[in-house]
Amino acid sequence: MKEMFREFYHKEEIDFRNLSEDTLIVIDANVLLHIFRFSIESRKKLFNSLEKVSDNLWVPYIAALEFHFNKQSVIRGIKIKKKNFGNKLEKSIPKLTNVFNEEMDNFGSLIRSTDENEVRKNIKESFNEKLNKFVNSFIRNEVEKEFSLIGDVDDTSNHLAELMLAKIGATPSQNYIDSIENEGIKRYAIEFPPGYMDEGEKGDEIRKYGEIEYHTKFGDLLIWKDIIGKAKEGGYSKVIFVSDDLKEDWIYETKGEKVGPRAELKKELYDESNADLYTMGSARFISEVTGEEQDTNITKTTHYYSQHSYLNLNNELLNNFSQIPLFELNETDSEITDRFDQFTLFDSGSVIENEESEEFYTQHDHDRYLKELNDTNKECNKLNWQIRELRNRLYKGKDINNKRLGFVRKLIKMELELQSLKGDLVGDEARNNKDFGRTLITKFYNIKLNFENLILNPDNSNFY
Repeated sequence: MKEMFREFYHKEEIDFRNLSEDTLIVIDANVLLHIFRFSIESRKKLFNSLEKVSDNLWVPYIAALEFHFNKQSVIRGIKIKKKNFGNKLEKSIPKLTNVFNEEMDNFGSLIRSTDENEVRKNIKESFNEKLNKFVNSFIRNEVEKEFSLIGDVDDTSNHLAELMLAKIGATPSQNYIDSIENEGIKRYAIEFPPGYMDEGEKGDEIRKYGEIEYHTKFGDLLIWKDIIGKAKEGGYSKVIFVSDDLKEDWIYETKGEKVGPRAELKKELYDESNADLYTMGSARFISEVTGEEQDTNITKTTHYYSQHSYLNLNNELLNNFSQIPLFELNETDSEITDRFDQFTLFDSGSVIENEESEEFYTQHDHDRYLKELNDTNKECNKLNWQIRELRNRLYKGKDINNKRLGFVRKLIKMELELQSLKGDLVGDEARNNKDFGRTLITKFYNIKLNFENLILNPDNSNFY
């Protein structure tokens, strides 16, 4: 049985300080971009880790290309965020001053004194002066401590270029890209990994470079096929994919725990190349190589919801759930091309720092917010469907006792809240008011968290 379903059993440990020649370490573009995002200390650790396993490193061509197309966006984004931080804070001072002045005037109207106006005027002037001094001093002496962690955000990819010399995959032919994209259409239609989660986000965006072009939504699939080809050609027995953008179309996650690579991917790689697949983020990669425990916040992303992950209810889970006693539920069971030049393209000196570029990044920030709203709305629809499906299965062929009826009523309440939320998420107020929109996003993930708690603790009446 283990041989027939090998991908569900194989869990061999890897000694990163004693790697064998048949181990391939594949680095994704987002990890390479961390040389600009990491603090100075974390950046050193990343470089040191890459150097220690350099003999086993490899970067697929598409990943290297995406690194170059995105590195200036990362560099400029950080610089502009730093610049805008102080500007936005200073612009908020008049608002706070107006509130203070208004309250002082309201209080002053209650006082009957010949010198009250003069005293109040002096207080307001003093408040404004001291507030400005405090904000400027705080940014200069305190906030700068945060900025200094990352240091000067300059293009340090020359160092990376030297490290990755002769470790970049060969340029794929256009015929090869076309064939993979045709296969991708069929795979994405049935949500076969990897990459199908990029379809909604990237749409029909096309990347053109040199003699090739490809739809960016198929980027992960092109990288994956390149990995399979490299593993097969090089006779590797282990492939470690290091990435900080591993969504559910790459890894399996349950109850907040990332179990590992999707079984479909492990099977596909083993069937094609006799290699076993491992996945990990950059923090774990650094920890494994150096032997030092790393804070997972080294690559943190800001979210507006609880750090719980949520149940992915497919038909199998729904069937299992409806068939077991409701209140006894605990757990559900290559040729190297363009070597050095690939990492010296798009020189940072070519980027002009002006108002136009600042407006671009301001618009980019708003576009990301709108995408976040759209993604949340999709998740809202998905969760609403899951709850409705679960409710229908609980009704079907079952006698509704009081406990089960109370459980179903809670599901109905969540459905109604989600239906109301769906309309608000796509409304003009949410699109134009970030504070309002992010309140809606937080509300959605609170509902999702309550749903998870409801599934895990169906007899607990205090959680919702």
